[in-house]
Amino acid sequence: MSKTLQEKAFEAVKYSRELGIGYLTTKENYFNGKKIETDNGSFSIFSLCDYLKIMPDERIKAAAIQAVKNHGINFAVSRSYYKLHLYEEAEQVLASVFGKPVTLFARTALAHIGTLPVLIKKKDAIILDQQVHATIQSGAEIVKARGTYVEIIRHSRLDILEERIKKLKDKYNIVWYLADGVYSMFGDKFPIEKMRNLLDKYPQLRLYIDDAHGMSWYGKNGQGFVLSKMGYHPQMILTTSLGKGFGAGGGAVICPDIETKEKIIYAGGPLMFSSPIEPSMLGALITSSKIHLSNEIYKKQNAINELMHYFYEKVKISNLPLISDDLTPLSYFASGKNEEIYFLIDYLQKNGIATTAGIFPAVSYNNTGVRIQISLYQEKSDIDHLIDVLQNGYRLIEKERGISIENILRFFKH
Repeated sequence: MSKTLQEKAFEAVKYSRELGIGYLTTKENYFNGKKIETDNGSFSIFSLCDYLKIMPDERIKAAAIQAVKNHGINFAVSRSYYKLHLYEEAEQVLASVFGKPVTLFARTALAHIGTLPVLIKKKDAIILDQQVHATIQSGAEIVKARGTYVEIIRHSRLDILEERIKKLKDKYNIVWYLADGVYSMFGDKFPIEKMRNLLDKYPQLRLYIDDAHGMSWYGKNGQGFVLSKMGYHPQMILTTSLGKGFGAGGGAVICPDIETKEKIIYAGGPLMFSSPIEPSMLGALITSSKIHLSNEIYKKQNAINELMHYFYEKVKISNLPLISDDLTPLSYFASGKNEEIYFLIDYLQKNGIATTAGIFPAVSYNNTGVRIQISLYQEKSDIDHLIDVLQNGYRLIEKERGISIENILRFFKH
């Protein structure tokens, strides 16, 4: 009997844990973002999403501590009845960052689960990008269970999207396209210009997009890649994480108007039935927002841009199998099958480098790879070491396993 996808996923995750490359626990009592200590050793970390090194800022920590002193660990009341005044303050200052009304959720995953069922109706249609984040797919599954039509198209193929719009627009009221601003696996950017043209061309089209990995390191007030490149299109719903580049936590839905915000607040399941954001996180969000509204954010952006340029220039001359050369803090190096990624991650760890990996079934069986995240916790010397180790690792894969970079890359053709 063939194994289910869930069984295969369980086996892959269990095996990675047995190898000591997944589900590790840190040992140190103090984490500074530069090094992590585990039972397997000490590593320079290239897997933090706190791209601008905001989380350890003493102002962020002080605001979180003060909020706990004032309001306790949690305010365990449904937001439908009562909410801390910090909620109001956080949403107002975030509205200044984004220039539109903002609705806060405790997590970005909850934002998708709470927002998609409110906005998308049974007579609408959903088109998912092949690599849209799993949390958006989870939200879409809830809508699908009510009878809404859902399909998936190949990654970033807006030519295929237009073909599907033409087929679906006469049968459904609204056609929703669900995508990411910066994709969390390959680190490639969403094709903004092409999407803007489609939105202008088809009034029935709606874009629901998560810019979690595009936040803070890009744009005015650090408001992210999508909003900075496209502005707020009236046919767009923008969501983002405030726990990555933003340096705090929670998720946000940036709404086109107050009416949309109220719909989500009054009908969004997680806002009615699950716990609110903790006081400590609200305090951190308010303080991080003020940093984003100051000139300090541009100094941080300049610093991460210099580091990213250095990284991509080094990669360019290294002949490493980088999948996308879009200038983002997140990159993906192809390794082929699960066996190769296990070997490569283990080799990186033995050389003092901690990364994360795209492993089947999170990606296709032949599309595994190493995810590298550049942040202000690193220096150019750390990048030099990373590139050297990666090059040696791929040489060993070719020498000991007989698999060349060319053989690996043939599975990544669109």
